[in-house]
Parts: sequence; structure tokens; C-alpha cells
Amino acid sequence: MNNQLFNDKFKKLFDEYRINLNKKSFLLAVSGGIDSMCMFDLFLKHKINFSVCHCNFNLRGEDSKKDLEFVKKISNSNGINFSYKTMDVKKDSINNKISLQMSARNLRYVWFNELLEKKKIDFLCTAHHLNDNAETVIYNLTKSTGYRGIRGIKVFRDKIFRPLMNFTKKELKNYAKSNNLLWREDSSNDSSKYIRNKIRLNVIPHLEEINPSFERSIMNTSFRFFEFEKFIKFS
Repeated sequence: MNNQLFNDKFKKLFDEYRINLNKKSFLLAVSGGIDSMCMFDLFLKHKINFSVCHCNFNLRGEDSKKDLEFVKKISNSNGINFSYKTMDVKKDSINNKISLQMSARNLRYVWFNELLEKKKIDFLCTAHHLNDNAETVIYNLTKSTGYRGIRGIKVFRDKIFRPLMNFTKKELKNYAKSNNLLWREDSSNDSSKYIRNKIRLNVIPHLEEINPSFERSIMNTSFRFFEFEKFIKFS
């Protein structure tokens, strides 16, 4: 996929959800990984009004500090407003008797909302993509979830917008490499310690053998459930 097609695909979701790129402001949650750096690059190239925020969970020691410094440096070098917060996820996890993943999610979204209000920013953007949605749907199915779990990740909810939900992980990797982007690798992504990683590493590859467009098929199914949910609420 050439850059023009990629750019058109990127702008498509903004058009579908009637979000004006030129009149709205955005807060990008950037971890420093390949997905969020693709998002950062696309916003930069389209000259969109955006700021960057980064959560330091201190779960990977020196690597967590290097992630922070990386995102801070690349934001500053491009004249982008940068905010970060260090969070004690382990303590919060123990106090609330929840998993580290749930604690990290709760803490970061509380902070994101605070930033949106404080800085009067219109939307928060996260770098979720089609593969993330597929993992979420499979994970929820293993938990005997209802239709809301099967619907997957919403592209747009309240002030949260996910502009990369048109892309697969493979497409983002190709974009990053063809545009010589820099990013940080998270070694924990290769560990089968976490359920989502097991799904990503051990389950989805087999499903892709059956259906090479598995991620897009899941997204189409998710969309149907979104429409179903609207119908239920309306009736």
C-alpha cells in the first residue's frame, strides 16, 4: 500500500464519524511502540492540531524510562506539546484487588480525561487497530461475555477516537518501515504470561490460516453488533 492510499484510508474514519481534522484538537496516547508512532507520524504529516501524552507504569524498569525519554524527545523535536505521568500500577492493583492490566487501564483513562478537560482538547486518540479488536473479541468470548463483548472495540465513544481501526498490524509495520519511523520494542509483547499475548501469538495465526482476512471479518461482525445495539436502545 503506497502512502497516498494509506493517507486516504487514514482520513476515511474521520470523515465517517464527521470529525473535522482542521477544526478539532487531539490528544494522542503515545507509548513509543510501532502502532502509536505510526499514529504520531500520520497526525504530524497531516498537520493536525495535537498534543502527546505518555504513561509511565514503571513495570519494565529501565526500559520504561527509555520509553518515556524516547516519546518526550521525539515530541519536543517536532514542537509537539508533551505530558507524562508516572503511575504506581502495582500498588493500585493490590489495593483494588485487580490485575495489573486493569489497573493500568483505569489509571491512564482517569488521567486522560483530566488532561482533556484541563487543556480543553476535543478528542483522545489511541492507536488500537484491527488486530487489537480481534484479540479483544476472542478474549471476551473466552469469558462468556454478552453481545457487548463480541462487538469489540468501538472506533468512537464519547471523546475517545481510534483512527487506526482501518488498519491491520501488518499494514502499520509496512508503513513504519517504508517511512523509516523510529519506535521502541516492548519485550513483554512476546511473553505468553498474559492472556492477550497467548491469543495474539498462538490463536490468531491459526485463524488466519483459515481466513487470511480474519481481522477485517471480525471488524465487520463488530459493526453489525454496533448496529444491533443501536436498534435495542432505540426500541
